[in-house]
Amino acid sequence: MPPPKGVDAPAPAASVRPRAVAQADAAKAIESLRQTIKTRCFDPHKNDPGAPATVKLTYSGAFDGQGVEIARGLSDTRGAYFAPVSKCARELPMDLKIPPPGANIEVEIPFEVP
Repeated sequence: MPPPKGVDAPAPAASVRPRAVAQADAAKAIESLRQTIKTRCFDPHKNDPGAPATVKLTYSGAFDGQGVEIARGLSDTRGAYFAPVSKCARELPMDLKIPPPGANIEVEIPFEVP
């Protein structure tokens, strides 16, 4: 039955994508973040004294139901970090987006730079 005149119909329920699909989408978005960290944070410091060949980080973050990044943390891996790279990476804006998962999703994904 249609809603009474002058009353908007309720919005259809958002469909929730499978967690594994949303996780894979997040991993792709984090790959773009990895590239940005490489270019803007790692490359300028790769020849600094004490700089490792590889920096290992873990992304811990969340995306809302529309796929917009709403939280981010970057953790260093003991023995595979370099303070100038980590500091720079943490100062990057939160601007990752994934296809709308339909519900908030939290992810934790380790990655390496370069």
